Amino acid sequence: MSYLTRIQHLQNVISKWSDETFGKHPNRKNSLANHLKEEVLEVTAAVWADKPTNVKCELADCLILMLDLAAKYQIDASALLHAAQEKMVQNMNSEWGEPDQYGIIHRKK
Repeated sequence: MSYLTRIQHLQNVISKWSDETFGKHPNRKNSLANHLKEEVLEVTAAVWADKPTNVKCELADCLILMLDLAAKYQIDASALLHAAQEKMVQNMNSEWGEPDQYGIIHRKK
């Protein structure tokens, strides 16, 4: 099974489970986005604590939520990976500034 097929299968499983468990209410997309924001903070806390096992677990939570949210917008795994590849081309062809006070390096406008 190819990686793309595996990711698509995972997205299908996640989306089906999510719909069956939490329903298909109109605010579900907003709920997923807010939950993802919480999980990103948990990734940050795990990184700051230098706990690799926790980082992996929290990143998995983020991946689950991202794949579910993508499914809610009818974005399949192939389209999502294609968008990531396009974004990386844009990133590689961009100029980048200096790190800010938090160490974040932003693309120059």
